[in-house]
Formats: sequence, C-alpha cells, structure tokens
Amino acid sequence: MKIAIDFEGTLTPECGEFACEPRGVLGRWLFDFSLRQGARTLLRELAQSGHTLTLYTRLPVSAWRLLLWCWLVGLPVTHVIAGQCQPPEAPWPPWQGQDLLLDDEPRRVALARQRRVRGIVVTNREADWTARIREVSQQEASPAVRVYRNGIRSA
Repeated sequence: MKIAIDFEGTLTPECGEFACEPRGVLGRWLFDFSLRQGARTLLRELAQSGHTLTLYTRLPVSAWRLLLWCWLVGLPVTHVIAGQCQPPEAPWPPWQGQDLLLDDEPRRVALARQRRVRGIVVTNREADWTARIREVSQQEASPAVRVYRNGIRSA
C-alpha cells in the first residue's frame, strides 16, 4: 500500500502540542524538528510490512535535505515531496497513486476521501495515535497484493 504522510502537525509538532522523541545530534544538524513519539516505530513497522511511505510538506525546504533528515532520524521514507517544488496552483497534497493519507487537517482528509483515497485524521487527543493506522494498514495489506522486499508476490 502507498501511504502519504503529512509532515508538520502530524509527524512533527507545529506548536509543541504532543509528546516527542528525544532529538539526536545529527537530526538537529539539518533541521530543528522534533519527531512525534511513536512515529519512528510506526513508520518502520509499515515499511517492514511492505508499504511505500511518501512524506509531504508545504515547508519551503529541499526535498533532498528532508529525505536526508528522515534517514538520519531513522524514518524509512521512500519519497519526499516538498512545498518549494510545487507551483502554487498545483493541487495539494499530491494524491495520485496513494492508497492512504495520514494528516492532522480534517479538510485534507475529506478532500482525499472525495478522490477515493482513504484518509485518517491524526489527532492529539488519542493516547495511542498509531493504533488506527496500524489497523487500517493491516486490513488493506491483503496477501494477494502485498509485495515483499525480495520482489516475490504472495499468493
């Protein structure tokens, strides 16, 4: 399954609104972002299950620099789409080819659903914010369509 993940407000706090992982020196070297508690473990589990993870942001940052930051903090993200690469009139976020959207903005999730992309609003009110995401990703990853890392499809 292809999963699009919003960066600011979903994985990183905009105003210090949720608990965060301790920040490492290398990650701080590139960006002064904190990572939401449980995000690293969740994204690693999703990637190990064969899901493709795309991170998107409207921040005016280099996609390559953000991808490097993801690598340094241990996020197995395959693609990064950064705001500076998008023309202002482009539809946001880029939904094409995605199966699931994780975002803190209900508006964006509603728009995704209108375009037949499943969406989950990630809120700060849930004690275990990763539980619904795990449940949906396991439901969607049926053995008939899952592709394993070695390229062999299951029957």
